[in-house]
Amino acid sequence: MTINNNNKNITLVKKGIEEELNQYEPKELNNLLWDKGLIGSYGPLSTEYLVENREFSEESVDFVKEHNLIEDFQDYYFEWNTHTSAELATTDEDLLKIKDEEERWNTAHDWTDDDGFVWCGFENYIHSITDEVLDRILDDKCEEICKILKKEGFDPIYERDEEDGEYSIWGGYYGEYSNNEFEFTIIKSIVKNGVLFGEESEIIFHKEDGEYGGEITSYKSFDDFLSKLKELKIIMNNNNILEVA
Repeated sequence: MTINNNNKNITLVKKGIEEELNQYEPKELNNLLWDKGLIGSYGPLSTEYLVENREFSEESVDFVKEHNLIEDFQDYYFEWNTHTSAELATTDEDLLKIKDEEERWNTAHDWTDDDGFVWCGFENYIHSITDEVLDRILDDKCEEICKILKKEGFDPIYERDEEDGEYSIWGGYYGEYSNNEFEFTIIKSIVKNGVLFGEESEIIFHKEDGEYGGEITSYKSFDDFLSKLKELKIIMNNNNILEVA
């Protein structure tokens, strides 16, 4: 899946991942993966299994792959690898029997993550962090939309559907002296229609006779959507003034 996004959003995600990784020393990686359930006694859990069990989303996996985030943060893993190799070379009884220092260090390096379990767990750790960061950014964006709508005199309701990963903002505007009214909805998700943090918005206008006045959909941006809401609000208020008069 190709995700249409911009550098600002990508930078936000990378910053969030970096902040999460900075909470722990690289030498803690193995224990961290065990604590998070990304590695078990039989080895690392597969990415497919973790997606199926909703540990993180397929969209997050796609995002990591598309933007090479594993490569961007792989130094964290290699710092753990270097630390662990050094610890083995200087403390392991069997390795200490090797008198040639270069051979001993090379052997310690070969022994470190020789089955690749920690590397696989690290990849899924990046997927997991990315999922959390994408979710947090999207939540912030929805909260900001609600603030803007409230400032413009609307009263939005914001709900999250954990099952399908969608974020919904909905509400309406109603005439004080008239049955004329309109309702609006904004549905956002991490990736919608191939767009990162994409949205679908809709306005339904009701007439006095109870019939629908039509639907306005597929706005190119939130600014266009908000502009239409404000336009309808002005029209409705003017109609109410005429009715009262």
